[in-house]
This record gives sequence, C-alpha cells and structure tokens, in this order.
Amino acid sequence: MRTDDNGSYSFSSLSHSGFLIYVIHFSKPLNAFPVGKVEQYNLRPLTFQEFIYASKESALIKAFDTQASTPAAHSKLMDKLTDYFFTGGMPEAVVAWYQFKELGILERVAKVAKIHADLVAGYQRDFAKYAGKVDATLIESVFNSIPAQLSLVLDESVKRFKFKNVHNRKYRYSDFETAIHWLRCCRLALANYPIEGTPKAPLAAYKKENKVKLFLFDVGLLNHMLGSSYKEIKQQHYEYKGYIAENFVQQELAAIGVDPSYSWNDARAEIEFIISNNEGNIVPIEVKSGKRTRAKSLASYIEKCAPRKTFKLTGTQGSSPLEQTNMVMPLYYIQYLPSKW
Repeated sequence: MRTDDNGSYSFSSLSHSGFLIYVIHFSKPLNAFPVGKVEQYNLRPLTFQEFIYASKESALIKAFDTQASTPAAHSKLMDKLTDYFFTGGMPEAVVAWYQFKELGILERVAKVAKIHADLVAGYQRDFAKYAGKVDATLIESVFNSIPAQLSLVLDESVKRFKFKNVHNRKYRYSDFETAIHWLRCCRLALANYPIEGTPKAPLAAYKKENKVKLFLFDVGLLNHMLGSSYKEIKQQHYEYKGYIAENFVQQELAAIGVDPSYSWNDARAEIEFIISNNEGNIVPIEVKSGKRTRAKSLASYIEKCAPRKTFKLTGTQGSSPLEQTNMVMPLYYIQYLPSKW
C-alpha cells in the first residue's frame, strides 16, 4: 500500500502464484475493502506473440503482425514456436533466453532450465504455505500428475484426467475436487470440459464437472516437468507429441479469455476444442501438431453437427486466405482466431 501527496491511497497485491493483481485507488483511509473500486488483473505467462515481440527481430515481428504466409516466414515462425515450447512464457525464462543469446545454446538452455526448476520448486513450496484447509499433498499430487498424464497420450487427443493412482486412497472426482479448484483458481491448471452429443450454446450448461481435462498453465514448465530436452523438442519426430500442441493452444485460448474451454467427444471421434461465437454458433477447432493434416474426427463432426465454419490448427502454412469455411491455420497464429470465428 502507498499514499501520494494528496492523501490518496493505492494498493496492489500479487497472489502466491504471481498471476493475480489487485489495484485499488481511493482517496480516504482504508476502513473496509472498497467494493466497486477494485481493478483485478489476471496475469498469465507471456503469449507466443509476446515471445516474438521480446525477440526484437523487426522482420519476424512484422511477419507475425501481418500474418505472413510465405515459406520463409513459416519456417522462421515454426522455429520460434519450438523455442517457445521449450522456454514457455514465464517472464524470467523469456528474458534469460534472449539476454544470453550470445552464449552457446547449451548455456542458454541450462540457464532457462535452472529458472524452470526454481519456479516448480517454488510452486511446490507454496502449496503447503497457501493451501489453507485444502490438503497440500493432494494439490501437489494433482499438479505433478498433469504432465505425467498428458505424456501418456502421445499423438492422440488428450483424454480426461484420471484420478486413479494420483494420490494414495483417493479414487473419485469428489476426492480431488477441492485440489483441482485450488489449482484452477491460482491459474496453475487449465480446465477443458468434453461435451457429448450435439453441442449447443451455452456450452457451460452441458459440462460435467467430474469429466475434465487438465492442462498445465505454461508449456515450458510442462516440458521441464517431463524432462524433455531442447534437442528433443527441436527434432522432427517430436511433432507427433500432440499433447504439447494442445497444451499450447489451451494456454493461448486462456490468454484471450477462453477459460475454461470445451471439447467434443463422440464414440472414437474427438475435437480438441469447440467454442461458441458471438452468434451462438458452435465452432470446432482441430489441433494437429505436425504436417499431417488429415482429420477423421473433424470429418465426423462435420457429418454429425453440420457446423457453419471449422478450423484446423497445424504445423503447415495453412489454407488460402480466400477460404472462409473450412480454414486451416498455422498453430502460431491462434491468437487471430477470434477475428475469424
């Protein structure tokens, strides 16, 4: 809290996770919480766009801002995207990545990995410090299990969070509900709810709390917790680990206000994300991590639900800008989806 020369007070507070800020401005001494005079900001990891801006590479920034679709721009942006998969969006990690650019890649990677390790250790310490009435060991078990469960998916769509073997003698959603809620409120976990049948707006009305997918809030920390090396991430075969792309998309959607998100299940067909646009139309978003763009699930969704528009996010340059119905876009341009859906 601080006061200026006119006696006006302002107060700001960071949550223990570092992503919640309250800014309060008032002109009299504080006797009670000033309802209606509080600005709340939810800060998340830097987005891929902010990661690009941090590079200070003017040509690359221009290519991103103009949604360039040339082979040269695509190659460079995909290279930066895999850098982002390793670094993530935690500000200290991003600063280190660019600050030590003149060092060899091994030194840069080591510095970012050390920051990631310190951050994860700090969060784990905070569980006991800030958990309150919630079992801190339960929170830690869920937090640690998110990367472990995602990594079991390989190139398939992420499945719902499984509660068995997460914590000793805990097997049901009701056992984990408070821990999941705590992690979501702290924005350390991101939730996605599968919707069955024909999805309709509002999607929240059709979700089932006990059937939820959980993603980590930062893709860089996700890869760190999985022990994924920078070299592995950059290698071609890594593109088939689709859960990394899904976590990235979930993270980017949360940054533009889509939180929680929703997905679609029907028999063996799954669409990673569905959203309700301003007209109440449900728009499916299929995620493909690499250059293989064949999407049986999307074809199944189109046949059963007849959407007016569809999106496919891939590792390719995407479809022609003239295509306005079944659009294919590069993964790295996801922030532009709201202007198109």
